[in-house]
Amino acid sequence: PVSVRKISELQGLVKTDEFSEMQALIIGGSRGLGALATKLIIAGGGNVLFSYAKGYEDALELLDDMQAASDRSRSFHYDVYKGENILQLIGDYIPTHFLYFATPRIALADGVGFDEELFNRYNVFYVQKFGVLVSLLGKLNPKLSVFYPSSIALSEILPKASEYASSKAAGEMYCKHLEKIFPRMDFFVSRLPRLETDQTSSIVPTESTNSVQEILKRLREIIK
Repeated sequence: PVSVRKISELQGLVKTDEFSEMQALIIGGSRGLGALATKLIIAGGGNVLFSYAKGYEDALELLDDMQAASDRSRSFHYDVYKGENILQLIGDYIPTHFLYFATPRIALADGVGFDEELFNRYNVFYVQKFGVLVSLLGKLNPKLSVFYPSSIALSEILPKASEYASSKAAGEMYCKHLEKIFPRMDFFVSRLPRLETDQTSSIVPTESTNSVQEILKRLREIIK
């Protein structure tokens, strides 16, 4: 597992009020890149409500780390597959920014053919449920800023990753359609390079971009 640095270790990288205008909702924020985004926003003076699915212990650990920096941030359980009504789960919280890091386990296809079942599983996360959440959250804040993490797999052809890349491509196109449907929203789609996370961690040495610097760069882009 790849551990995320503590908020106290990240505070030297951001200004104390850099993200103070953010009231962020982060789906998939208990570990990985979602947890890193959560911590960076908190370190920069922002407020975060983040969800976890299976990572209850991770959420508790993250909340414990957050307590010293923010007494307003909290978490809630949300399972993308169950499709619970997000508005009922977040209560009176009105986000200014929506960051979507939910993902299934990324798997490579075994054969040369196209794995329809794997593709459909990705689509539930990267397209279908994402769109449902944007539609619901738009009722709370028609001017919502939305961050959608895509992948460099669309620019670099990776072996056995056609299902994953195709689903991310569908997600990118869907964001363009959502921009038309919700013209007052801002959508930020970023093709992230390979970053060091639990999903990419390997005993075989691989080249990865610094996750902290990359996510911090993206956060700064969406608050401009």
